[in-house]
Amino acid sequence: MKFEEAIKIVGEEYVKKEIERMEEDEVTIKLPIRLKIRMWWMFKKEKIKSYFS
Repeated sequence: MKFEEAIKIVGEEYVKKEIERMEEDEVTIKLPIRLKIRMWWMFKKEKIKSYFS
């Protein structure tokens, strides 16, 4: 097996596992989308503030 083929296989497995994990998270958490966006924006804003201070 070539190195490139091995990387492709590992990448595909990783993507499958990430999708499964995200689906599980959606089932367990079920946060409203607005709240997720607000949390993301607050985090982003703090990061931007830290750059300029």
